[in-house]
Amino acid sequence: MTKIFIIEDNIDQLAVIEDKLNILGYHVVGKSTDGTTINSKIKESNPNIVLMDINLRADNEGIFLAEQLKKNFNISIIFITAMATTDVIKNAISIAPSNYLVKPVKISNLKAAIELAMFDNNKTRSMETNLSHGHLTVRIGYKLQKISFEDIISLEIESKNYINLRIVGQNKSAVVRNSLKMMCDSTLPHFFVQVHRQYIVNLNFVQLVNEKERRIHMKEGKSIPIGLAYKASLYKKLNIL
Repeated sequence: MTKIFIIEDNIDQLAVIEDKLNILGYHVVGKSTDGTTINSKIKESNPNIVLMDINLRADNEGIFLAEQLKKNFNISIIFITAMATTDVIKNAISIAPSNYLVKPVKISNLKAAIELAMFDNNKTRSMETNLSHGHLTVRIGYKLQKISFEDIISLEIESKNYINLRIVGQNKSAVVRNSLKMMCDSTLPHFFVQVHRQYIVNLNFVQLVNEKERRIHMKEGKSIPIGLAYKASLYKKLNIL
C-alpha cells in the first residue's frame, strides 16, 4: 500500500486531504503542521510520498523543507498550494517535485498525482537496479530498449523533468522522465559528469576542452558548453591540475 506523509499548516485543510487519501485507499503514515523534527518523523514513518504545502508558516518555507527531504531521503514530493503564480511555480519546479496541485484539490487530481509519483518511484528503482547491470532501459519511439551506459554520449534537459539521451549509432534520442541532478547523483556510473545546468557528458566521448570558449568538443562532433559552477568537478574528473 502506498504510504503518504502530509505537511500542511492549516489543520482543517490537512483533515480534508487526509479524508480524501483515506477514500482513495492510501495509507497516511504521518502528518505535521510544520517542519519541526520532520527528519526524524520521515525516517520513522518511511513514506513513499510527501504531500507538502508550499508556504507553511512562511513564504516558500515548504520548498526549502522539501529540498532538504529530497536530499536526505530521496523521497517524492507533491506540492499543494493555494497560489499558482509564475514565481511560486518557478521556485517549486527548481527542486523537481513529482507534481504540483492547486487548492482546493480535486480527488481525481490527487489520485493522478500520486499514481504518477509512484510510477516514477518504481522507474527510479528499476534504474538503480539496471545500474548494477551496466545498462538503462529507455523508451525510443514506441519501443523499450536496453542501452549500455558505455553507449550514452550525453544527456540534455529537454523540458521540465524530461531528459534526452544521445546514444551511439542512434539517429533518434531516447527520452527519460527524470531530473538531471537525480540521474547524476544516483543513476549514472562514475565516468559521467555534469558540465552545465542542462548537460551531462560521458567522459569517454570527450575529445578536447576549449578553455577559451569554455566548451567541450565530443568525439562525434557536438560541442557542449561548460558552466562555471561545474568547471571544477569536470577538471577533477579529467585529472586536470
